[in-house]
Amino acid sequence: MPWLALLGLLAGCVEPPPTEPPVLEPYGRWSEVLPTGCSDPLDGFDRFTEQSEARGITPDPDIAALGPPGSATGVSVLAVDGDNDGDVDLFFPDPNGLPQTFENDGTGHYSQVVQEPTEGFGAAPIGGMIALADVDGDRLPDLVGGTGGILVFARNLGGLRFDALRRFYTDDTPGQAVSVSLAMGDVDGDGDLDLAVPRNHPVGGDPQTGSTDQVFLREGDGWTLDQELMPADEPGLALVTAWTDYDRDGDRDLLILSDLGDSGRPPTALYENQGGGLSNVAPALGADLAVSGMGVDASDLNGDGRLDYCLSDVGPLKCLLSVEGGFVEGAQGLGLTSPAVDGVWSGWSLDLVDLDNDGFEDVVVAAAPPSNVQRELDVQPDGWFRGGANGFVEVGTQLGLASEDYHWGVASADLDGDGFAEVVMFGDTVQAWWNTCGAGAWLEVQAVGDEANSMALGAMVEVQTGETVRVREVHGLRSQGQTPWLRFGLGDVDVVDRITVTWPDGSTSEVGGVETRRRVVIAR
Repeated sequence: MPWLALLGLLAGCVEPPPTEPPVLEPYGRWSEVLPTGCSDPLDGFDRFTEQSEARGITPDPDIAALGPPGSATGVSVLAVDGDNDGDVDLFFPDPNGLPQTFENDGTGHYSQVVQEPTEGFGAAPIGGMIALADVDGDRLPDLVGGTGGILVFARNLGGLRFDALRRFYTDDTPGQAVSVSLAMGDVDGDGDLDLAVPRNHPVGGDPQTGSTDQVFLREGDGWTLDQELMPADEPGLALVTAWTDYDRDGDRDLLILSDLGDSGRPPTALYENQGGGLSNVAPALGADLAVSGMGVDASDLNGDGRLDYCLSDVGPLKCLLSVEGGFVEGAQGLGLTSPAVDGVWSGWSLDLVDLDNDGFEDVVVAAAPPSNVQRELDVQPDGWFRGGANGFVEVGTQLGLASEDYHWGVASADLDGDGFAEVVMFGDTVQAWWNTCGAGAWLEVQAVGDEANSMALGAMVEVQTGETVRVREVHGLRSQGQTPWLRFGLGDVDVVDRITVTWPDGSTSEVGGVETRRRVVIAR
């Protein structure tokens, strides 16, 4: 029986007093319980307030001028526990390479940790193509990133500081491709984290010229290019990818969203892991959407125990809903359309997250023009869709939550530890939309894996209450955002019957009879 640890964090909703950081020793220890209370729970979406400056979340927004999609950079926001102290820190891109880093004091107030400029990296920025994952087993997430034709790595030294960036891959061929995102997962089943890098047109080149997507295997202290993928008989265009076990067979498949798919470029690809390689099965499964995909997240929206995938597009959102034998596109039937704008709405990074903990997923979408050429032409409000028993309703524009500032990155996470998620948008400006606690129950699940993948990227988590089973998958960077532990809104449920973690190698851990309104840490 794998070792199970339960961490009850914050049974209520007000900010806890500062405490000594909980110590989570690797692979099998658990921290203390920090109970709080909620004196005045509120209902509804209108409880959000913008508090970036008041909370000390002040990255340089001018850096966003570098970003997508016409350049080789992106504009990400990463909400990750970077120092293993039990709260969520924030990371934003910096053209010098090392990220703009903000340390959480445990109450949702932040101070910047200044990184030293990287020596010897040269003038090429890595921009927003940054991801965090522990690859050396010390429970501190390391930095992986890059830009057109360059991939880099930096170890986390502790104290939210990183070692100097070093290159582990350089594409010396002419016309290196634009890359603004990457994904990390174990494709070859050896227990460590491999990379998938979707690629777009050549830097400064024809936006219709495609590029092969790349898979890198973890070898030694770096990664080696293993495969170059094409969704059809020609290179495609892509900005976003995700490792995911779409068929629940225990290995990592690869979803790569198309770009300019409605302009004759190859459509979305879903590469099934067949042990000896990856094979595109999207046409056979109905997953070959012709979209300009710029963000993706997964959850079980139709209650069949399999993941569904919602993605942003130029125009209304799209959702690949699982059915017998494949997928159907069903976003419009769910009420996931577009905010009312003059012209075309363009979503980027998106999160499926239950913001009011009523038991129904909500959707938040960062929005910006689809091209730098159109930066001054289009009004692009961020998208906020509230989920319910009858689907989704767009509420952001009517409640003032949909800023018209251009945003590419979004991360939703419980920044102050009260059990309710905040939303951070980053792009031409930073906005931190602060949530107020309510009566809805919740669980936060942190899966702790083996040393080569201690963040358990690729693990599948199921939370069962009666006949209802909620399913989520642990991801790293998705498009321009990365969020931490899995969140489950549970409405009026006080005790869940069972939590099951299916680890990336197919083994499982279970725990039953868990009280809600806490974080649960389950370690192998």
